[in-house]
Amino acid sequence: MVAENLVAILGTPRVTLYPTLAADVDFRVQIEVRNFESAPGKSASLDAVWTVRRIKDGKTETGRTSVRESSMAAATTRWQARTVAASRA
Repeated sequence: MVAENLVAILGTPRVTLYPTLAADVDFRVQIEVRNFESAPGKSASLDAVWTVRRIKDGKTETGRTSVRESSMAAATTRWQARTVAASRA
């Protein structure tokens, strides 16, 4: 799912998943999940650090994303809506 979202966001179909080491890529993305906790049917939380590096000039952007959803059903609905919206963009 991450690869499909990156294709839509970055506007390039050339996205591969690790450990595939494709030589002809535009970006390399590293995601480190620092913490993931879930209580089935109640909540889930995710804390991740990510880095995106553009290959042609080496420019990097690093960030941290922390998300907490109170209901897995609600989270699934929001995630599906975001995925549909990104695929239509």
